[in-house]
Amino acid sequence: MITGFLPRRRGVTVDIMPGLGHFDKLMSKPGGYKTGMSCLYTRRLADVDETVPERLVQDSVECLRQHYDTR
Repeated sequence: MITGFLPRRRGVTVDIMPGLGHFDKLMSKPGGYKTGMSCLYTRRLADVDETVPERLVQDSVECLRQHYDTR
């Protein structure tokens, strides 16, 4: 799950709760970004293939639902 789009002085940070290690195939898509353990860093969201953040949201929510009670 994305916890927020955090505006930074030099760009945008997207926090992904289950971490990005679950999404290696998706993260191999081209785009102007760097990653940390659970963060996607970019100067502008327009620099990233728009399907990447969308799929990250969908896949991370699905991952959390598989591992935690989300009622």
